[in-house]
Amino acid sequence: MPETVLLIEDSPTQALRMRIGLEQKGLKVVIINESTKALAAAKENAPDVVLSDVRMPGMDGFDLCKAIRAEGDLAGLPVVLTSATVNPSDEAKAQEAGGQGFVEKGLDAGALAALLRDVIAKGV
Repeated sequence: MPETVLLIEDSPTQALRMRIGLEQKGLKVVIINESTKALAAAKENAPDVVLSDVRMPGMDGFDLCKAIRAEGDLAGLPVVLTSATVNPSDEAKAQEAGGQGFVEKGLDAGALAALLRDVIAKGV
């Protein structure tokens, strides 16, 4: 059974691009376009990993990661954050929030799939 990625992305174009690339690499992708619905979607879909955009309306990716860590039955769910630009302060914020990775959007689908599988294998 393929690993399931819960993709939190408010841009339909970005979400579609990432879903197609990851599905071509054998992952199952569930897209949620509102970060405020992410916790409920994680409980409903039982993903193996969350891949969330940092810049989201409502709740940003850092706060989402903190919310997942604080949610008893989701606390062990790995979270990888993504953004169009990666800078050291955002990478540090991702670690402080409990994230297992921070990647720049546009990463090759094969490299992204490998990273997500590695994160799943290592866990939180």
